Amino acid sequence: MYLPKNDVLNELTKLPYEVFDTSQIEILNVPTVTFDVLDNNIVITLNNEISHQTIIIGVDIWAESTNETHQILSEVEEIMRTDLQYRLEFSADVPNIEKEFHHISARFIK
Repeated sequence: MYLPKNDVLNELTKLPYEVFDTSQIEILNVPTVTFDVLDNNIVITLNNEISHQTIIIGVDIWAESTNETHQILSEVEEIMRTDLQYRLEFSADVPNIEKEFHHISARFIK
């Protein structure tokens, strides 16, 4: 079974931003990129072997402006697609209730 977390971390840390492999942290500095493995399920053959996996990576981007979050999303998407073969499945601006940081949440699937 393939475990994607280290590969995703190694690729995203090439970006010039703080990168953390969990969303359960307090964001102190921006821009910051966090990610989690949201799903890593396998399909088994009749011979009890792994046929294939579906992997979903959740990425959250935190920055001082909406333009900056969208620029970083573009950079993350390129790495996820070209280096790791994930496709962007979803992205959305998250409401900025506390008016502290701008935030985009995205999902990548493979």
